[in-house]
Formats: sequence, C-alpha cells, structure tokens
Amino acid sequence: MSKKTWLITGASSGFGRQLAAEVLRRGDAVIGTGRNEENLSALAAEHPGITTVVADIGTAEGVALIAAAVHDAGGIDVLVNNAGYGVFGSVEQVPEKTVRAVFETHVFAPLSLVRATLPYLRARRGRIINLSSELGAYAWPGSALYSASKSALELISEALTLELAPTGVTATAIQPGTYGTGFITNAVVELPDEVYAPTIGAVLGRVSQLAPEDLGDPRDVVKAILYVADMEEPPVRLAVGQEALTTIRESLERQLDELSRAGDFTESLPKRG
Repeated sequence: MSKKTWLITGASSGFGRQLAAEVLRRGDAVIGTGRNEENLSALAAEHPGITTVVADIGTAEGVALIAAAVHDAGGIDVLVNNAGYGVFGSVEQVPEKTVRAVFETHVFAPLSLVRATLPYLRARRGRIINLSSELGAYAWPGSALYSASKSALELISEALTLELAPTGVTATAIQPGTYGTGFITNAVVELPDEVYAPTIGAVLGRVSQLAPEDLGDPRDVVKAILYVADMEEPPVRLAVGQEALTTIRESLERQLDELSRAGDFTESLPKRG
C-alpha cells in the first residue's frame, strides 16, 4: 500500500491527536492543525515527522495557512475534518453567539477546507472523512444545536460523494457514540431553567453521572477512520460502537414508523386526475 498524506484538523487533542499518532506510526505523512500552539508543539516533539500548522479553520487566514501547507506537501490523500466540541442546552436559551460559533466550527469551517483542498484530493482520488456523532442522526433534549450542526455535515458528506463520483473522491461521516476524549467535560453547557428541568435537566443529569468505564475507547474511532481511508468503496456514514448502532437504529425505526403514518395520511387524500 502506497504512502498517504493526511490532513487532520483538531490534531492537538482528542480523536485528532490519537489519529495523528497512529497514522504516523503506520508510515504515512501527517499535516496536523489546531488552535492550541502548546499542544501542537508537544505533539511535534513526540512525533518529529509531523507537519503542524497553528491555525483557526474558522477564519480565511487559517484556511489559507493550511492550504499553503498542503501545497508545500505536494497534495493530500485524506482530509479528516475532526475539529469540534459539544454544545448543549435548550433551543430557546442557548445564546445566539454560541449557536453561530458551533455552526461555524462544524459546518462552515469544514466546508471551507473541503473547497480549498478538493483540487488536491481529486488528483489522488482521495478521501474526505468528517467526524460527526451519533447525535448527527437524531437529537435528544438539549442536543438540538449540536445535532443540527453535525446533521448538516453529514448531508454535505452525502452530497459530496454523489457530486464527486466520477472523480473517485468519496466523503464519509463517522458517527461515534460516547467516547472518553474529554468531550463531555469540555462541552459548552447552558444549564436549563425550571421549564426545561424535566427534559434537558434530566438528560444532563444522567450524562454527568457517566463513569469512565461507561465511555468507549477512543482507539475504536481511530480504527474506524483508518478502515474508511483504506476502503475502495467507503460508506457515506459509519456508526462506531454499540451505543451508536443501537440509538441510530432506534431513531431510523421511529422515522420509518412516521413515514408509514404519513403514507396512510397521503392515501386518505382525494385522488386527483
């Protein structure tokens, strides 16, 4: 298998850091980006072969810096849009600034990076891998804004694969369940008032009680990303972990039930023509 060059965003922590280390261990090249210069410097010290770029992908300047690094590397084979964070709270009460920021991080920034790197990816029939979540497939009380941003990223992935089919470029959304990466402790949480205490408050209470052994091993997600990158015909979506498989399946079953009821309603409408 020929050596690949990867571009990984959010490489300074979480899934991104573990993925960068594993990709380098298998002999591929990595361009790792992030906003935390200290963490990226530590990553580079551990893995001298990595190319690091301190950049905010939510800005035109940051995307330009990353695009320049890709050009200097002679192109890339795999783009992993990994940078992200959790936002939880009610649709009514999460501040607008927070809403716009999470969509900037999960939708607009990855989109900008895809546009900037597609000429290189087309040249190598490359892979786009977008880190979504099980919550990109459904929403629970308090996850609406996070779920909506991840769902948008998933639909972009789906359309990209269709649009780019003649070029050999594919896009896959990875849908992990709950993993031990610091995601929960680092999430932005708008605590609910008494109106939402029975719904959002109850959910957040259960999440806060999760023990370390309740969380999945992040290495499983890294393995999933490597699996997709090496596939000839990768899927549009890949759920990772039993939790994600179960909850996404239950959500799809609910949707199918609703579709059946919609069909019953449509059949009751007066026939035309």
